[in-house]
Amino acid sequence: MKKTIGLLVTVVFVFVGPVLLYPGGSLAKEKTPTVEVAGPVKMVKKASVTIIGKGFKPGQEISILLTDNDGIQSDIEYALDPEPKADASGAWSTKWSCSDFIRRKMVKAGKPYNLTVTDSDYNPLASTTLSFLEEKK
Repeated sequence: MKKTIGLLVTVVFVFVGPVLLYPGGSLAKEKTPTVEVAGPVKMVKKASVTIIGKGFKPGQEISILLTDNDGIQSDIEYALDPEPKADASGAWSTKWSCSDFIRRKMVKAGKPYNLTVTDSDYNPLASTTLSFLEEKK
């Protein structure tokens, strides 16, 4: 009986283990999503910044929140082009037209702001900081 159980356990590890542990398997370490910005952003009339994400689930819809120094979050989705959605490899790229935030003085030069990437239910997935530079005259 012990030999049968031992043989069964060996068979499971030999044949099922590699399936679960290969890069696409269910026990494989999942990639941690990351987000980057091409900044700092110059505070000009038509300011924009490119935001790039990697390691997301293919086809995943993305929302992006800007958090100011007081902890207030703003959904910036209305000002993103194109609407961010992960491609087959889990990557996406969008451009944020942030001139409204500059014009309304919702952001200030030299202060760090947090960009949080969330899923469609606003569960945080990744974050990065972004800063703004005063336009030199």
